Amino acid sequence: DAVLWLLVLLPLTTPLLLASLSLKAASMQSPLFVYSVGMLLVAAAWIGKKDGWLGLFLGWHALALLWTPTISAFETVEMLTLSALGIAAVRALPEDRRRLAPALLVGLGLFQVAYGAQQMLGYNVLWSGLHPINPVYAPIGTLGNSNYYGLFLAAIAPLAPWWALPFFLGGVLASKSFVAIAAVTCALGWQHRRQVPPRFWAAFGLAAVLAVAEWRGSLFLNGLESRWDIWTQGLSMMHGWSWLIGHGPGSWAGDIPNAQLAAQNSAVLTFNKVWVSLEAHNEWIQALYETGSLSLALILGWLWRHRKALEERYEGSWLAMFIGSWGTFGFRLAVTGILFVALIGLGTPGRTSEK
Repeated sequence: DAVLWLLVLLPLTTPLLLASLSLKAASMQSPLFVYSVGMLLVAAAWIGKKDGWLGLFLGWHALALLWTPTISAFETVEMLTLSALGIAAVRALPEDRRRLAPALLVGLGLFQVAYGAQQMLGYNVLWSGLHPINPVYAPIGTLGNSNYYGLFLAAIAPLAPWWALPFFLGGVLASKSFVAIAAVTCALGWQHRRQVPPRFWAAFGLAAVLAVAEWRGSLFLNGLESRWDIWTQGLSMMHGWSWLIGHGPGSWAGDIPNAQLAAQNSAVLTFNKVWVSLEAHNEWIQALYETGSLSLALILGWLWRHRKALEERYEGSWLAMFIGSWGTFGFRLAVTGILFVALIGLGTPGRTSEK
C-alpha cells in the first residue's frame, strides 16, 4: 500500500522546494527526496513486521531525514537500514549454517591474531610483501586501527574454545586498548561464570590494565581525556527540542569538528593541534546528539524485548559489544559493524521480538 501511495504522491511533489531552492532543480530533486524517504519507511515497516522495535527505530531515523536532508544523514540512515536487512538475513540462515557460524567467527579472529603477530615482528605481508616495515605501536590486523582490532577480538573471544582463548587475550592486550580489555574481561567473565570464579576475571582485568598502562607510558590517560572533552562539548550543544529529537542523523560529523576548530581558533583540520572528532567514540552520546532521547528509548525497548530471546552462547559477545559502545564506535564501522550484524542476527534467531 505504501508503494502505491508513493506512486500517487510523487508527481505532486515536483513544485515543492523540498530538496532545492531552485524550482527547476526541485522538479527532479523533490520527488527523489520523497521517494528515498518513503522507500526507507517501507523498508522499516517490512522489518518491523518481524522485529517491531527495530522497525520503529529505523522508521524514526527515516522520518528525521525530512528535517535533515543532508548527504551525511542519508548515508547514516541507509547504513542502518542495510544493517537491519543484514540482521534479518542472518536470522534466516538454516540451522546447519548457524551451527557453523561460531567456528567461522573464531577462525576469522585467529587470522587477525596471526596477522597482528607478524605486524609486531616487523612485517605487513598484504601491504608490503616480505619487506620489513617500521615498528608498530600496536597491531591493527587488516582492520586499520588497533582499537578496532582489539574490539573485534573482544567480541569473538566468548565464542572461542578454551585452547584458543590465550591467543585472543594476547591479541587484545597487544592492541593496548583499554576499552577492548574491559570488554573482553567482562564478556569472558559472564560467558564462563559457571566454570571460572568472577574474581579471577577481575584480577585478570586489573593486571591487564596495569600492564598496558605501563606499556603505553605517558599516553595512559590521553584517550579518556580526549573522549571526555568531546562528550562534554557535544552535550553542551544540546538545547530544547534537540534533547528529544536530536540534531539529525549524521550531524555529529559536521557539527562537532567545526565547534572544536572554532574553539581552537584554527582554520585547518589537523590532528596535531586539535583531535578532530568525526565520531563521538560513544554510541549512546552520539545517538542522543543525532536523533535524541527518542532513539535511545527505542534502543532500550529493543534490548528489553530481546532480553529473554538472546541465545546463551552469544551473551558474552553481546556484552562485549555493549561495553565497547561506551568508548568506541564499532557499530558505525564496516569492519566491525558487519561482525556485530552477524552476532545480533545469530543471537536472536527467528521471530524473537514476540517473546
